[in-house]
Amino acid sequence: MRYPRLGGEHRDMNTAHTPRSATDAARQCRINSTWTDEHTVVIDIPDVLHWTVRLRHTPASLALSWLGERLPERVWTDPRALGVIGATAGLC
Repeated sequence: MRYPRLGGEHRDMNTAHTPRSATDAARQCRINSTWTDEHTVVIDIPDVLHWTVRLRHTPASLALSWLGERLPERVWTDPRALGVIGATAGLC
């Protein structure tokens, strides 16, 4: 019996999942990052990627920064608290 291909993986005759990669091979390369001003970072992978990222403050990010400075250390290791903070950060 033949099994259909499912997305990025396939099944063999024993229904084992075998992941497939979108690339032929992994390679290691240098990733350069340069801050061009206090709000802009350029990320460069020679011959692969050149990406300029400009960051800005939003009311939500300012509020989270303010709150983060005031939270006790134990909050940063509490999975439930981090879940709430993460959900709130997603609103930024």
